[in-house]
Amino acid sequence: FFVYDEITSSVPVELAKDYILELAEIMRIQAPGFEVAMDVEAAIGPTWGSQVEVGIPTPENIDRALKQLEEST
Repeated sequence: FFVYDEITSSVPVELAKDYILELAEIMRIQAPGFEVAMDVEAAIGPTWGSQVEVGIPTPENIDRALKQLEEST
């Protein structure tokens, strides 16, 4: 059984880290009737086609992705 869901948000870059961490925490809440919680991964970028993969949302992974975005602009 596989569940796929996606959330797209627009937030100021200075709020991105806190937003991603909080949203990931909410998305990991185990839904009633599910035996396991969902895995959460993230990507960030100014447009859909120029996103950088965060992977598992950790402060370190988000910082790495934000730095990568900054260097590419």
